Amino acid sequence: MTIVQAAQSFGIFNQLLGAVAYVDSELNAGLGEALSTNQGQTTVFAPDDDAFVALLEFLDGVRDETIDDITDIPAPIVLAVLEYHLTPGRRGSNSVLARGRNNRTIQTMLDGASFQVDKTGNIFAVGNSSKIFLANQSASNGMVHAIEDVLLPLTPGDILALWDELEGN
Repeated sequence: MTIVQAAQSFGIFNQLLGAVAYVDSELNAGLGEALSTNQGQTTVFAPDDDAFVALLEFLDGVRDETIDDITDIPAPIVLAVLEYHLTPGRRGSNSVLARGRNNRTIQTMLDGASFQVDKTGNIFAVGNSSKIFLANQSASNGMVHAIEDVLLPLTPGDILALWDELEGN
């Protein structure tokens, strides 16, 4: 069972899978193929559907337009956010959770971006924080760790500024 198949079987990652399909359709990103084949190992910090709903509600509250679907967000921003949830290799909790007092740095597939994880599964990203609530979901092509929030690789203000820039505002 691949990462995509595992995500589908859980039934709580529909928004994540929709976001992957969106960036693949708009940008030919290839994420869907990468996560559904056995051509390499990837670890996914997978926000559940509630996490995406919370993100959309937040964005709807700070934008002058209605944001009720991931496709209302510019595809380059969605791609960057998704890449921030991926790390190369198969990483179980023993190589994700910190040992001792120092947080563990997780290098993501977003160019040069990383986040920190403490020993209890709290995640400290650039723009927010989250928590692993279901770890070590094994797939033939990697590992899935379910998380409570969509991780932001930029501060919310910087994401909104980038959004305006992409729309020519």
